[in-house]
Amino acid sequence: MKSATGNWMTIQQATRVSTIVSMVPDEIIYKHSDYTVRSYDTALMFIDISGFTDLCENYTKPGRGGPSRLTQVLNSYIGAMVQEILMHNGDVLKFSGDAFLSMWKKTPRLSMQDVVHTAIDCALIIQKNYGTYMTDVGVVLKVKVAISAGRSHFSIIGGGNDSSHYVIVGQPVWDVKMAEYMSTAGDVLTSASAWIYVNEAEYCTQPCGDGRHTKVLGVGVNWKRVEKFHGSLASQRAPESPIYANLPSFGNKGFTEINYREYSLRPAVLSAMDSSWWPSLRPFMVTPVLRAVDNDEPMDFLTEVRRVVVVFLNIVTKTVTEDVLISIVDTAYKCVCSVTSELDGLVNKVSMFDKDMMFLVVFGLRGLKHEDEAQNALLFAHQLREKLDDPNIINISIGVTSGTTYCGVVGHVLRREYTVIGTAVNKVDVKTVTCKSCREAIANGAALTRDIFR
Repeated sequence: MKSATGNWMTIQQATRVSTIVSMVPDEIIYKHSDYTVRSYDTALMFIDISGFTDLCENYTKPGRGGPSRLTQVLNSYIGAMVQEILMHNGDVLKFSGDAFLSMWKKTPRLSMQDVVHTAIDCALIIQKNYGTYMTDVGVVLKVKVAISAGRSHFSIIGGGNDSSHYVIVGQPVWDVKMAEYMSTAGDVLTSASAWIYVNEAEYCTQPCGDGRHTKVLGVGVNWKRVEKFHGSLASQRAPESPIYANLPSFGNKGFTEINYREYSLRPAVLSAMDSSWWPSLRPFMVTPVLRAVDNDEPMDFLTEVRRVVVVFLNIVTKTVTEDVLISIVDTAYKCVCSVTSELDGLVNKVSMFDKDMMFLVVFGLRGLKHEDEAQNALLFAHQLREKLDDPNIINISIGVTSGTTYCGVVGHVLRREYTVIGTAVNKVDVKTVTCKSCREAIANGAALTRDIFR
């Protein structure tokens, strides 16, 4: 078959490329070989969904449809919101289980007023159409949305032929996390850093009382859409019909049935499919996804509920510049990946908030199953405390637990990630890490002496 620009590629290759590209943001696709720190004026939107853990537990009960039904519901719900973001020209940067972070960048054509305006409009549509959703097992999913703005700093970490990842840091990241913390289900909450770019007459609002955040209730009589984006965003709003009617079917759809018009929602996908450099995106893929792609397996094959051991690593640094902070997280990431690969683990998530960097490492996933995975997880934690030696690191906290989790690819066919969701992930509280967490893991199969963790 031919690509959009007439280049020939097999259906097999087109499927592989589209799958790999869907796992990374536009910022990586367009600048996958740029390892410098990139600074942008941005609007950030953080969406947090409540009810996912209960949903996972309900669907894994006998007679409830199992992991496949859970994947269908998750992808329909999250996919609808991702599609709305793509329709508003946003870039979905990161997924984190039941939450995800998106970015809009100021350009020569788009002012900060334009990008903040667009992020708020997108948030209001998401809240209106998907703010509350009753699933068929009686679990209610709810959404809260936080928005910030300002100078953000993006960088690739890791690199070479080894595993690569990326982080975004800066005041807008801290602001959006604080706004998310202050919000409740049903809210669209903006930080002061975003609200300074808004014409208050265009929206109906409610002050939060802290002088730093503003709750946006809806559009006002003076609202105007951002005309600088291609097409009419207002006419692209998702219909107010049930969730499953809002999305195209993206379960086992063959590539030949997906036309380029559908992919035009995310031009970066078409750009990669017309390129020769798309294999350079492979280092950003996690092992289960890469193996599925290489074996020409659909992403649905990765859906499962399995028992894993989860390690949550939290590193607190001194107050440093963004460049120094990114250098610290780059060094820490390389160290984490090195130890993880030796012990058959997988770095699933990397996040940055304020002076905290957080790593989620999982042992026991498909293709990485090991009879000593509990022991390996504890060895990983023990070795990291010895190897992470940086004068700018103030504290290292490590939580270890085990349990049954949902594992699979979540999101939209154009933007998705492999994720692990469940109580075992949520209960790793690094602020209360004691010998108890380690002893529980030992009880589940580790053969290490308890004295190591006293």
